[in-house]
Amino acid sequence: MKNMLFIPAIVLLLIGGCRKTDTGTMGSAVVKADSSSGILVADTIISDVDIVNIDPGDAWNQYRLKGLNHKALIDNIMSMIQSGQAVAYNFETQEKLTPGQIEKMEKSGVFNRDEISMIQFREAWYIQPETGLMTKKVYSMVLGRLKYGDQGEVFGHEAVFRVDL
Repeated sequence: MKNMLFIPAIVLLLIGGCRKTDTGTMGSAVVKADSSSGILVADTIISDVDIVNIDPGDAWNQYRLKGLNHKALIDNIMSMIQSGQAVAYNFETQEKLTPGQIEKMEKSGVFNRDEISMIQFREAWYIQPETGLMTKKVYSMVLGRLKYGDQGEVFGHEAVFRVDL
């Protein structure tokens, strides 16, 4: 009698497993299309990108960062905050920070633009199979700086603030 109760459950599992899904052009994965950006292949990806080479002897980091204009990147992010094109938030409290508060933090030494050594991106990835074009849409960035121990050793990064685009 107990086995009779499992039969409906097994039938439901089989029926649910045999449903057809919209696979788009990416095989077995369900994908969403956006006519202007292409097919959404990753939503939401969070990735950390080091933007400063802390070890000048590290040839790979030197190579990977050779095309980066750190000053232009950070200055433009700060300009976007000042103009209202981007909104800054306290990373810990999620409180919105005004452009004036960010400027005050910088002037008082809470952070220095040159110290920004990492950006954590939250983004979506799109691909256009017809053209081979891949694009990314950045939703937000967390600016980080190196965190040091008592002996000057690097412990990793600490968040300065989040910027929503």
